Amino acid sequence: GRPGRRGRALSGAAATLKNLVVPILFSDHADRDLPSQDDLDQLWNAPGGHPSWEAYANQSVKEFYYEQSYGGLALESTVLGWIEIDSTEEECANGDSGTGNAWMDCLREALETADVSIDFEDFDQDGDGYIDAIAFMHSGYGAEYGGYDTYGAYYTDRIWSHKWAIFDVDNYAWDPFTSDEGVVVFEYHVETALYGTSGSQVTSIGVAAHETGHFLGLPDLYDTDYSSSGISTWGVMANSWGWDGTGGNPPSFSAWSKYALGWVEPTELEESGSYTISDIQSNADVYMVSNAYPDGEYLLIENRQAKGADKDSPQVDEGGLEDALAEEDLT
Repeated sequence: GRPGRRGRALSGAAATLKNLVVPILFSDHADRDLPSQDDLDQLWNAPGGHPSWEAYANQSVKEFYYEQSYGGLALESTVLGWIEIDSTEEECANGDSGTGNAWMDCLREALETADVSIDFEDFDQDGDGYIDAIAFMHSGYGAEYGGYDTYGAYYTDRIWSHKWAIFDVDNYAWDPFTSDEGVVVFEYHVETALYGTSGSQVTSIGVAAHETGHFLGLPDLYDTDYSSSGISTWGVMANSWGWDGTGGNPPSFSAWSKYALGWVEPTELEESGSYTISDIQSNADVYMVSNAYPDGEYLLIENRQAKGADKDSPQVDEGGLEDALAEEDLT
């Protein structure tokens, strides 16, 4: 059967997913030079993405997902203006890069302000009482860049991009945000709006594409104990920074990720022989071999070419077959 999804399951049918993007302005950043609301909207929605990244993948987050899903997912992001909160970046990070209750309180404050001007029911298309998709962006430099930023903030005093949920961290208890309309915001993801640790360059699409993948239910495909590299630059869920390390050229989703999201339906190969396989960037063409492996394991074969999101990748280069052995009971 299809891999188990860990979150928002999507069918292979064409779908529009309304995504709310909430930019958080820390109180001590009010005078900083930051990307504008229009800059962030271009990052998420514009044809070709933000102009400052046109020499790279030349895609917005929306276009990346539309390409990867073969037109099956239209990610429509509504990007709000900057919402200033009372807390500073250091207070929200609380020395742990934004993994504690202090960060949860900062998210709730931003949502309370947003609730005054938007109808959260517009982002609950399936009517289950939960927001369908939400991303936060923040006005600091990402903790994932490490070290100190240009203002002297250490990475533990900045926010690390992540996908998580709004709850009582200290007591590990249910405590999400509920809008005036009764729509619950529980799962979320967050990214910095800025690239690097200095300047005002808007961020690249890589991290946003990766964290959105988590929101849709995909796991990390890098080795989380760092003893190996996982699938490396062969999938955005393993390497959002891409082959050049900028995040402006994130790799395609792997065949396994596309299978998990319902965007490909592998053809089972049960006999030896000669087979033809089209490039996976243009066609949902994947082979599966399971009869040579124990139950719960199978091999996925794709033809990766230097097209689309992978057009400039030196790893793909002249292209060829890529295979990945999947074991479904691993967590």
